[in-house]
Amino acid sequence: MRHLLLVIFCLSYLYPFAQKGDFLLTHHFPRHSNIDNSNFEITNDNNGRLCIANRSGVLKYDGEAWDYYPTPSAALSIAVDSSDVVYVGCIANIGMIDFHERSIKYKSLIYLDSLDDLFLETHYFKHKVYFMGSNNLFVYDIASKSIIRHTGEFLNIYELDAEMFVNTPEGTLLINDSLSSISPAQKVSYSSKRKGQPDLVVTYNNKLYQYTNFEFKSLAQNKFVDENGFEIKEIKWLNDSLFACSTFESGIILFNIKKPDYAEITNYQSGLPDNQVYTIHTDNSNGIWAATQFGLTHISPIFPAYSYSHFNGLNGNLTSVSDFNNKLWVTTSVGLYYFDQDTIFENKVYYEVERKKSRTPNQTPKPKPVEEKDEKPFLKRLFGKKKQSEDEDDKKGKKGIFNAITDIFDGDNKVERVKGKLDKNTRYVRKVRKIPVDIIYSFKQVSGANGKFLSITPYKDKLLAISTSGIYEVNKSEAHIIIPESIRAFTVNDNDQLIVSTSDLDVKVFKLIDDVWLEQVSQSVNDIIVSIREDDRGAIWMAGSSAIYKSSTTDSTFHIDQKLPLNNIFLDEVNILNRNDTLYFINSQGYFYYNQNTNKVEEDVAMKMKIGTPIHHLFDPVEKGVWVFNGKVWQHLKESGEIETLEYLGLFSDLRAISIDRSSDQLWLITQSNDILKYDPSKKGGMESFNFFLKRVSNEEGDIDQSEKFTLNYDENFLSVELSKPDFLGLLNPEFQYKLEGLHNAWSDWSSSKTIDFSFLPEGSYNLLVRSRDAFGRIEEGEVLAFSVKPPYWQTPWFYAIQIIFFGGLVFFSTKLNQDSSKNRLLRSGLTLLTLVLIIEFLQSAIGSLFSFKSTPVVDFLLDASIAFMIFPLERLLRELMTKGKVNVNLNKEKIPLVGKESSSK
Repeated sequence: MRHLLLVIFCLSYLYPFAQKGDFLLTHHFPRHSNIDNSNFEITNDNNGRLCIANRSGVLKYDGEAWDYYPTPSAALSIAVDSSDVVYVGCIANIGMIDFHERSIKYKSLIYLDSLDDLFLETHYFKHKVYFMGSNNLFVYDIASKSIIRHTGEFLNIYELDAEMFVNTPEGTLLINDSLSSISPAQKVSYSSKRKGQPDLVVTYNNKLYQYTNFEFKSLAQNKFVDENGFEIKEIKWLNDSLFACSTFESGIILFNIKKPDYAEITNYQSGLPDNQVYTIHTDNSNGIWAATQFGLTHISPIFPAYSYSHFNGLNGNLTSVSDFNNKLWVTTSVGLYYFDQDTIFENKVYYEVERKKSRTPNQTPKPKPVEEKDEKPFLKRLFGKKKQSEDEDDKKGKKGIFNAITDIFDGDNKVERVKGKLDKNTRYVRKVRKIPVDIIYSFKQVSGANGKFLSITPYKDKLLAISTSGIYEVNKSEAHIIIPESIRAFTVNDNDQLIVSTSDLDVKVFKLIDDVWLEQVSQSVNDIIVSIREDDRGAIWMAGSSAIYKSSTTDSTFHIDQKLPLNNIFLDEVNILNRNDTLYFINSQGYFYYNQNTNKVEEDVAMKMKIGTPIHHLFDPVEKGVWVFNGKVWQHLKESGEIETLEYLGLFSDLRAISIDRSSDQLWLITQSNDILKYDPSKKGGMESFNFFLKRVSNEEGDIDQSEKFTLNYDENFLSVELSKPDFLGLLNPEFQYKLEGLHNAWSDWSSSKTIDFSFLPEGSYNLLVRSRDAFGRIEEGEVLAFSVKPPYWQTPWFYAIQIIFFGGLVFFSTKLNQDSSKNRLLRSGLTLLTLVLIIEFLQSAIGSLFSFKSTPVVDFLLDASIAFMIFPLERLLRELMTKGKVNVNLNKEKIPLVGKESSSK
């Protein structure tokens, strides 16, 4: 009995910890048909965008758009320098992805046809890039663009103590211009650095260490790793306290270096697609990326919400979630479920030893088993596994607390194995015992609760479940239907009456008397009642399709006292809130309240101005308040009149249900994606924002280098700008706004579009200003894109000079020719006419170019005619100048010669 109580105590001790839920996971897959999920390494560029070494090439991903850059062979490793240049280690090739030849693409750094190697690791360190293959190590100097090649047999490369090292079968080498042998205290297989924190390493013997002051210090987490038999592959710092370890076949483990007992496992049971993890990466927003055979998974360890969607048992679409009597209840479209735990037992054989009475006084002592001599110690050390003790072998894979539980059953007269020879004076009785080895949590369906359930509600000391087929009374894991009516809305008043509206347009009143459910009243209302609520004075308020009904009830009567009009012809959900002794009726059109002075339902315009339009609104079944989403944030309207704004909850704009946890200030959420989340409003981690940047600038000729100011020709004045702001959870919903200085005076409207296109830009200098805004209203300014557009050649000063010289020459030559009467008259007239036509046409085109607006052919004709009339006097003067050599202007009825030979001779 003592042993059993101890087991129960241990299991109950574990219960609240396992109920915390799983980390929030999101899954991501490339959107290219020719790219699979063979991802070998992940890193971030300086803007937070993922860079992925894939079997088909390199991928860049910002949470929405996938950019693909082909490589000559499979990309096996990847690194990014401080200038966002991506370096890639491939099969038989190394290279970089950067801007050249009007596009961003792969460029090889070496050209060796005989290079047959797998470059499994690429590291950027101190302005150098290290490419390690099985037989080659290339060190690329970015400044000098030179490469040093080392050959040999290499195992792995790592950074430690501001130096780069490479492991070989013979030992460890320090990498400089040459390779020099060293003798470290541990042989490191993987390391991780973080500013202000010690280096973390994994060694070849599967141990975790922190490296400080030239010393390896074993981590307390090694005990947990050994007890569970985990094989650690990679280790990564997440923040100043948390670090993640990937395993070969057990998922990902999250440790806290400040809390040795903290360990969270993310595996298939908690939503990870596969326990075999290819590689992991930790980003700047405290997220963990895991690459598996089935794609990329983003894990949010410090996000203030935990998921309960990966626990087995739930079926159907979720409709409500609530806790009652320290148990979690969920209603779905196919039944009622509760969250429960099961203890997993292991059947283990043991033997009870009974000593027989000896017939002779002298007993020959039992010989001790002779240990077998190890005849091949060298081969065992080389190929054999380290031998574990039998007890350790039995307990491997069990958690530490279950080891303690196992020891409870061990006694002096019980043995698990009989060694050596059987003692003739001993009787062995074979028995089997159950040993708890694990606890599994799952959702279990309540027996008898089938069909679509809407919610649960407490009634006295009972729990009622409301479904479309009736009301059920829930007793532990069973449910019995007590009211077989199709229910639309319900409430329980202070007189313990259960008031329901049915699909038959009736209102019925039930009450539990001496364990008998008595139908007290049934009345037809000829309206679809969508909500029922009791006010502080005991009046029952009902919201229908076109009216609000105020009613009263007794044990034998139900009477509608007043009918007040309310526009609800679209049968919108109406939530009734008793706020500061005033009844509010909230639907998608606004906030309406009952004005006792005018005896009318009126709109509260001031509240709508303060809170915003209730785009979504949900009833709070615990505190009887109403949750309102105005398009940006959720606000909790309480009965006390207080309005609580939860900014971070606005990340979930598509909630189906919100319920307050009765044992804490946390919230139970159901999303439109059919997930159950437990949200902690007091925590605000995991929402760090990545940088907003201009991802790509291009025109008809290809990509444009943004690193410096560029100039477009007049015939390539189309410009396209792609924007990016990484959002891997899909919750920040970034919007963008721009202004093109030199063309626009005001900012554009906010838009979710990530592409800005400009067509037919006139000549001039421009500055493109762009900024982003996320779901929290945080505005971030982007870099200014400066560029200019050249004018066409016919609008350049040199072309104007040529035109002036040309037309001036024609006028001069034509004038000279007309002064010489000996020349052919036809030639003189033709040249004069040609000169006039060219000059007039040139002037008409030049003046017309000053007016650029959309018009019709009639308007164009009138414009051309107006220009012709304007330049007609100029045409007459030019004709007179070229034919007579002078132009006379009448002033005071006297002719004054202005230009010509006659005036000069006089």
